[in-house]
Amino acid sequence: MQVRRRGNWIHLLKSSYHRYDELSKIGGRSTLSLVHKFPASATEVPQNIKDALTAEELERVMNVAIIPAREEQKRRIALEAQAREASKRHEIDPNWRLARAIEVMGDVSDSIQPLSPELDFDRLAEIINCCVNAGIRAGSLCGESVNSVSKLLGVLAKATSEIAHYVSGTAFPGTERGSAKEGPMHVAWTQTKSAHGALLVALQKKRYAQKRNR
Repeated sequence: MQVRRRGNWIHLLKSSYHRYDELSKIGGRSTLSLVHKFPASATEVPQNIKDALTAEELERVMNVAIIPAREEQKRRIALEAQAREASKRHEIDPNWRLARAIEVMGDVSDSIQPLSPELDFDRLAEIINCCVNAGIRAGSLCGESVNSVSKLLGVLAKATSEIAHYVSGTAFPGTERGSAKEGPMHVAWTQTKSAHGALLVALQKKRYAQKRNR
């Protein structure tokens, strides 16, 4: 009994020797005939075929077809489990989304030209708020609130420093004396001081900042 795989099927072939006939000049060779076949993915020998095999033939079928099919099934199940786990991790991973957002914001920055439409600062504010909220959420859900907020403050401090550097440069216009309390810059600075004061009070309350002695 020979066991061969042909495509997606296992063929069990029987060899038969045909004696040479002097008169017909036919024979003198062995031929293979198909006795049984079953799917190559089978992890058990079909019972009707198993009953027809000798112990030696069954062992050969197990070694050639069934054991490899079982190993392939285990490998496939393991790969499918790994793929499901990777998909779950991908679904809850915020970092590839951040990478995509950075790429998009880079395109936003690069697209700004003298003739571009006016930048929508309300939407820009929404994006910044989303970033802050994402950092706060990450800290609150992962038990790393202090670390997350400290990193957020560091990011905001760096952003503020960059704005300060830009304002102090020669390209940024000044204002007339006596009109400093007029216009959007005064409103923005007032809001900044108020937010800074609220942050200081919150940090003092949790003893991350010291109160000044009066």
